[in-house]
Amino acid sequence: MNLLIKSQSATPGNPEEKTHSRDSAAPGAAVDPENSPVDPDLRYIVERWNELSEPVKAGILAMVRAVNPNGDDADEKPSP
Repeated sequence: MNLLIKSQSATPGNPEEKTHSRDSAAPGAAVDPENSPVDPDLRYIVERWNELSEPVKAGILAMVRAVNPNGDDADEKPSP
């Protein structure tokens, strides 16, 4: 008996025949930050960061830090 799950390919050596995608996850599934989609604007900034002058970098960091002036991580829960 040969049972295949839909996401499996009958010929494992041919990735084009696989029906699943490495770039998708079930709704609500945990996604590894390394594999999560990156905003195109953020990617643009990251790719050109080393080309920016120090004053421009400082300005960008100041604007981002102004969103959360206490420096608290949004994911952390306040300590009692």
